[in-house]
Amino acid sequence: MSLCENKDCKNDSNTISRISPKGLLIRNRNKTNSFIDAYRKYNYCKTCHDYLLRRVWENITVDN
Repeated sequence: MSLCENKDCKNDSNTISRISPKGLLIRNRNKTNSFIDAYRKYNYCKTCHDYLLRRVWENITVDN
């Protein structure tokens, strides 16, 4: 089993994700959010993956 991709974590990974540890979301010209490095797969432990997911949802804004 491989280690979690979070550089500060030493746990074994148990989740494969496409969320990059470098950058979560970018906004492109047509004002839609897209994932950076969405083509690559990353390995995370559950704790780190849940943390990244929370950060993604915190960064999403709804335009009225």
